[in-house]
Amino acid sequence: MKITSEWLKEKGACREGRKWFSDHLPSGGEIEDVLKELVTSTDSDAGWASWLMRAAEYWQTDWLKNLSVGGSLYLGNTPITSLPENLSVGGSLYLRHTPITSLPENLSVGGDLHLGNTPITSLPENLSVGGSLYLSNTPITSLPENLSVSGSLYLGNTPI
Repeated sequence: MKITSEWLKEKGACREGRKWFSDHLPSGGEIEDVLKELVTSTDSDAGWASWLMRAAEYWQTDWLKNLSVGGSLYLGNTPITSLPENLSVGGSLYLRHTPITSLPENLSVGGDLHLGNTPITSLPENLSVGGSLYLSNTPITSLPENLSVSGSLYLGNTPI
């Protein structure tokens, strides 16, 4: 699917997002290329990729394979059900209000990890979170032995 400035305007993208798009991809681009550019750019908003996925009704995650995101990755409120192995997020990873039930091995999150209001039932061994871990309102019943959280751990409304 090709994303263009006209398509963004038609879908109601914000002015700042359309300006970023015209500065970075003046000729447009395929949706996976636009998503990669959004999440690796240092001057884009963390929520724009999530907005684009919802506007285009695009739920594939192949574009995330072996991707290293320097900033935050916002996928909250999308129907995303899985993440690829070896995903690295330097900032925060937002997965609130998604149907995701598990996280991949070797996931690296430098900031906060937001999993509240998901049906997640377990966390991978050796998960390391550089910020806080939000598990409120999840059915998770235990934490892995080698879990490392540098910030706070939020467990409100969990069976733990």
